[in-house]
Amino acid sequence: MKLYEGLFLFDANLAAKDWPGLEKHVGDLLQKNEADLVYSERWPDRKLAYEVKGCRKGTYFLTYFNAPGPAITTLHRDVQLSERVLRLMVLQNEYIEEVLDAHKARQAEREAAAQARKEPTEPAAEEAAEAQPAEDNSAESPEPAKDQLAEGDGDEESASGEEAPETAVTVEEEDAPDAAVESELPADKSDPEVEAEPAAEDESQQSEEGESAAADSTEEEAEDS
Repeated sequence: MKLYEGLFLFDANLAAKDWPGLEKHVGDLLQKNEADLVYSERWPDRKLAYEVKGCRKGTYFLTYFNAPGPAITTLHRDVQLSERVLRLMVLQNEYIEEVLDAHKARQAEREAAAQARKEPTEPAAEEAAEAQPAEDNSAESPEPAKDQLAEGDGDEESASGEEAPETAVTVEEEDAPDAAVESELPADKSDPEVEAEPAAEDESQQSEEGESAAADSTEEEAEDS
């Protein structure tokens, strides 16, 4: 058995619709012709230099497989009978193993680069997932604030209730001077104490008049004598 390089050509539209099915179809063709697949690689779609079976755009599928010499002839015949494969080119030379190693090295580099691009996104997704609960907690935090406001309103109400008696006392104390002012105002004439004062004044006036009358009579007597 020798190592061969086989390049399969597919319709690009068919490859976009059912690529896994095309890979399986190639595997079945190789297995049917006693060939062992060693390496495979899908190439990007490209515009064909000329039309092949009505297709202007194709997808190449590079394969390396070990197979007996007579199997290549039967493999070409099966490809011509296939409706999925547009064309097959098989190569074999003394440098094929070196080319295979180069393809494997490039494939490993591409996989490593893809993994490196994928790894930073995973921690970012984890950080986003961790940040999400924090945002939920921050969104929920205003609720206790409302409770505190409600408690604060209750404290204000209770404080206002406690301050009410002090206000009443203050009003009463402020009303006290009014009573003092009223006591300074002239009392009503009906007050017996107030009426007693003019009576005493009348009596003193009468006594003074009596004394003056007595003095006049004494002076008259003195003059007659």
